[in-house]
Amino acid sequence: MDSIGVLVGDPQYLMADALARALDREADLAIIEEHPTGGLDVIASVIRHRPDVAVIDYWLPGSHGPAAVRAIRASVPDQRILVLSAVSGPDQVRACLQAGAAGFLPKSVPVTLVAEAIRRAHAGENPVFKARLERMMTELSRRCLEQDIRVERLLSLTPRELAVLREMSSGRSVPDIARRLSIRSGTVRGHIHSILRKTDAHNQLEAVATARREGLIRDE
Repeated sequence: MDSIGVLVGDPQYLMADALARALDREADLAIIEEHPTGGLDVIASVIRHRPDVAVIDYWLPGSHGPAAVRAIRASVPDQRILVLSAVSGPDQVRACLQAGAAGFLPKSVPVTLVAEAIRRAHAGENPVFKARLERMMTELSRRCLEQDIRVERLLSLTPRELAVLREMSSGRSVPDIARRLSIRSGTVRGHIHSILRKTDAHNQLEAVATARREGLIRDE
C-alpha cells in the first residue's frame, strides 16, 4: 500500500514537529520534513510539495484557516486539507468547510484520531470530530428556532402597531403620535409596549432599528 504524504503546518514549530513525529509512527503515513509556521509559508509549502493531505492550524499568523484553505485550493483545486484548532466554534468549522477544507478537528483529540482523519480525508471523506459537529448542528438549530420565533413575533404586529412604528421612526413623541393617528396617548403607550415585546427590543430606538433591518419600515 502506498504511503499517504502529509505536511503539518502550525504557528508553533515545536507543536508541528511533535505532531509530525507522532504521525510518522503510523506505517501508512509519510511526513514531509518541513513544518511551516506562518500563514503565507504554509500556503507556499503546501503548493510546492502538494502532499496527499495538509494538516494545518486554524490560527495561522497572517492567514487564518478559511483564507489559507481558499488560497491553497485556488492553486491546487484537489488538495485535501485538514484543519486543526485549539479554540473554535461552529462558525469556524462552517467557514473552513465552506472554504473547501476536507475536515476539521479540535487539537484535543488523540493523535490516533488525527491519523484516522488523515486517512479518511485522503479517501475522499470529510471528517469532522463528532462532538464538534453535534455542537455545530445544535447551535444551528438553536439559531433557526430563534429566527423562526423572531419572524413570528414580527409578523404578529398589527396594522396600527406598524403605523405607530413608522411614527416612532420619525422621532415623534407619544402626544404627537396620538394626535397624528387620532388615538389617545395611553393607547399609543400600549402599542409601544406591544411593539417592544414583539421586536424583542429594550427601547424604542432598538425597536425601530429592528423594524428597519427586517424591512418593516423604510426611511422616506
